[in-house]
Amino acid sequence: MLSAAPLDNPPSARIAGAGPGDGGPSNAASEVLRAARSALTAPDSTTLRFPTDNPPPPRAAKLRNWLTPRLALPAGPLANRTPGTGALMYHRFADPVSGLPEPTWNVPPALLRTQLAGLLSRGYRAVRLEEVLDRIAAGEPADPKSFVVTIDDGYLNNLTQGLPIFEELRVPVTLFVATGYVGTPCPYPFDDWAGKGHPHAPRESWAAMNRGELRRFAESEFVSLGVHTHTHQDFRGRPDLFAADLAESCRVLRSGFGIERPAFAFPYGTRQRGFSGGELKAAVARTPVSCALTTEDERIRADSDRFDLGRFTATSADTAATLAAKLDGRFGALKRALHRNHRSTPTASTAAAKPCGGRS
Repeated sequence: MLSAAPLDNPPSARIAGAGPGDGGPSNAASEVLRAARSALTAPDSTTLRFPTDNPPPPRAAKLRNWLTPRLALPAGPLANRTPGTGALMYHRFADPVSGLPEPTWNVPPALLRTQLAGLLSRGYRAVRLEEVLDRIAAGEPADPKSFVVTIDDGYLNNLTQGLPIFEELRVPVTLFVATGYVGTPCPYPFDDWAGKGHPHAPRESWAAMNRGELRRFAESEFVSLGVHTHTHQDFRGRPDLFAADLAESCRVLRSGFGIERPAFAFPYGTRQRGFSGGELKAAVARTPVSCALTTEDERIRADSDRFDLGRFTATSADTAATLAAKLDGRFGALKRALHRNHRSTPTASTAAAKPCGGRS
C-alpha cells in the first residue's frame, strides 16, 4: 500500500485547487489533472507507474562504472576542448548501516566533502545553475573550470548531512524536488534501496524532507529549488500526464516558495530509454520551467539545448580526480570512443539488462 500524501499538505488538495486561475494547467488538461489526482490519492501503489526496465546495474556494469573514469584520467588528448560546464548529480548522503545493503545512489557525507574540496583545490569553481544558463542566454562560452552541483528527490539527509558541507565549502546547489512526497512518512516508492524504512536504518537515510525542513534547506544562501515532477513516475508514452504532473509540481513550488520559473530535472533522465527527449521534451515547453536536465554524460555548452542539458552522476566510487575527468570532457570522450568501437543493435532482452544511467 502506498501513502504518497504528504502530512503537511495533501496533494489531493493541491491538485484540486490547480487551474487557470491558480497558475495550474489550462482547462484542456482537466481530465489529465483528474487522473493525476486519482493516482496520488488512491492507496493502491499500482496507480503510480514506475520503471520495470531500470534494474540496478549488474556487477559487470558497476565495474565498468568504476573503471571508465579512471581510464579517462590520462586521456587528455581525447577530451572535447570546446568550452563547457559540467553538472554533477547527487541523490543521497548517508553512511552505510551495518547489516544492511549499501544505500543506492549514495555518496557518504565524508566522501562528499572530500570530492568537492578536492575539485576546489584543483582550481574548479562551483557556480549556480542560473549563472550557467545566463551565460548561454547571453551567447557567452561556458567557463571550463566552473561546475554545477545538483541533487534529486529531496531526502532529509540533503539537509542534515549535505547542507553543512555545502555551506562550509561555499558550494551552491540546486535541489530538484519530487513535490508530491514532501512530508510523507513513507519511503519514496521509487527508492530502490532494500534498507529503506528498516528499523536499523536512520530515518534521515531514506525519508523525504517535510515542508518545514525543505524551507530550512531553501533558506540557505547556497540553495536553489527546482522541480523533479510531482510524482516521479515513468511518464514514457504519457506526455499529457507528464505535462500536468510537472505543472502541478511548479505550482506547488510557486505557492510554497514563490519560485516562478524553476529549473527541472527529468525523472530517470536518459534519452536512450525514452525518459527524456522526444515527446517528453516537447511537453516541457507547455510548463513554466526555465530549463530541463537529463542524466546524459554531457557538458553544458553555449550551443546546448536548454531543455536537453546533461549531467554527470557522482558516485561513491568517484574521487575528485575522476570527477574532474567527467567535468572536463575526458570521461565523455572516452565513453564515445568505446561506444564507437563496440557499436551494436541491442535485442529487447539485452536492452532490458543494460544499465540506463543515473536514476534521477
